[in-house]
Amino acid sequence: MTISNGLQTKIEELKAKQEENTSTQMELAQYNQQITQELQEAREELEAAVVKTAKSPKAANRTAEKEARKKVKELEEEAESNQVRMQRLFSTGSGELSALRKEVLKEAGSEFLQNYKTEKPKILSEIEQAKADYLKGIKKLHDLTMEETQEAYYDISRDISAADTLAREYEPGVSMHLPLLTYRANGENYVGITEEEVLKAFRSGKIEKGSVKGD
Repeated sequence: MTISNGLQTKIEELKAKQEENTSTQMELAQYNQQITQELQEAREELEAAVVKTAKSPKAANRTAEKEARKKVKELEEEAESNQVRMQRLFSTGSGELSALRKEVLKEAGSEFLQNYKTEKPKILSEIEQAKADYLKGIKKLHDLTMEETQEAYYDISRDISAADTLAREYEPGVSMHLPLLTYRANGENYVGITEEEVLKAFRSGKIEKGSVKGD
């Protein structure tokens, strides 16, 4: 079936939101790597400044150490803030996406169920008609074989008082036999229906090869 425009729009909105969230998460993750690297470098610079000041505690060295310590603190705060951003994005994004998924699936379930209720009676009617046509066709084959051919021949035989041996010598010799509907020497049987074929179509939606001409 073709889904409604409204449902298609909601699906597209959901996918767009997913892509947006994924893109933002990637950006924050990359930024987090950048901050982590900068923080590592700043800590190394601070360690070097501390050592330098310890060896020579003059004003310039103390100022440099102070600036290095300030930079480390700022980067630590930024790294912590970015972790909060990532957590907030995950939490908020997950909630929004869950709500959208629920909305999409609720509407999809409703649409598919309505389509099922609409189409099922039509299909059952087709099956009912096909069954009737098939059984009537089998009956016509029986009538042609047994009544219009064999019985009709023996009616004439009896009418002219022919001996049984003579009648059998020239009889059409046709009959109804089950292998006509079930035999599959070459893997094909386009007129018969077996239980296996019915169950395969019913349970897995598959038509066995050789069951229907052209498939």
